[in-house]
Amino acid sequence: MMRRRHLRPLLAVLPWELQMSFGGTRVYTYGQVRRCHEKLKLKPDLLAFAAAAYCSEEEFTRSAQANSTEIFARLRSELCELFNLDSRDLNAERVRSMPIKQAWNPSAFEHSPPPDNPH
Repeated sequence: MMRRRHLRPLLAVLPWELQMSFGGTRVYTYGQVRRCHEKLKLKPDLLAFAAAAYCSEEEFTRSAQANSTEIFARLRSELCELFNLDSRDLNAERVRSMPIKQAWNPSAFEHSPPPDNPH
C-alpha cells in the first residue's frame, strides 16, 4: 500500500494543473493526466494512481499503463481509504472543491471527536 504523504500531490496539485492545462472537467484522458504528471515531475509510480483518480474507468482500461478494471478499482479504493473519501468524491471537480486542509492533512478528519450520542 502506498503511503498517504506520497499520494498527496495527486489531490493537492495535480487536479489544479489539469484544470489550468485542459480546462475544468470531471475526468481527463490518460494522455492529459500523463502530460500533467510529467510536467509536475511526480514520481513515476504515481501515474497509475493519477490515472485511476482522474480518468474514467474506460479510459483507464484503454491506457497502455494498465488494462484491468480490477487494478482501476484497487487503486481508487486505496486512494479513498487513505484520504477518507467516498468513491464518488474521486474525480477532478470534487477534489478541486475539497477544502485544502482535507487534501493536505486528511488525518485531521480521523482525529475529530465522535458525534454526540443521541441516547
